Amino acid sequence: MDAHSTVALVRLADTLDVRVWVAGGWGIDALIGEQTRSHDDLDLAVDTVRFEDFVDALMQGGFEIDVNWMPVRLQMRRGDGAVVDLRPVSFGSGRCGVHESLDGVQYLYPRRDLTFGTIAGHRVPCLSAMLQLGFHLGYAPSEQDRSDMAALAAATGVELREPYE
Repeated sequence: MDAHSTVALVRLADTLDVRVWVAGGWGIDALIGEQTRSHDDLDLAVDTVRFEDFVDALMQGGFEIDVNWMPVRLQMRRGDGAVVDLRPVSFGSGRCGVHESLDGVQYLYPRRDLTFGTIAGHRVPCLSAMLQLGFHLGYAPSEQDRSDMAALAAATGVELREPYE
C-alpha cells in the first residue's frame, strides 16, 4: 500500500464526510512525518455513523471484501493489490469511541487521542502516539512492531512500556 493510495483513501472518506483515522504502520509514519518502511495495508479506524457509506464507495472503486469479521473488522482488497483494513469505532455521547474485539474486549478511542499527522506532505487524521503504543501492548511483538515502536518513541518522545523498553 503506497503513500499515494493511502492519501487518496483518506481524501475519499473526507469527501464522503466519513470520519476516519489512520492507524497501524501508516499511522505511525503519519506521526513521524515520513514513511519509514513499506506497508502491506492501510489500517483505518472508521466512525460507524457512515461506515457503510465508506464501504460502498470502496466497492465502487474496485475493492472487494476479503475478510469479514463484522462488527469487529472488515478487510477489503483491490485488484492492484491495495488492501484496507477497516475497524468500526462507535462514538456515543461520551468522550471515547469504542471498538469491539472478537473476544469481547472493548478498545477505547478517547477523543483527545484522535490527532493529525503527515503522509507524503498531506495532513491526515490519525491515532495519537499513546493510543498507537497502547494498541501494540498485550501480545508478543514482532520485530516490525519493535522497530515501529522505537521509531515512534524517537520521533514523538512517547515513553515505551514493556515489552518495548
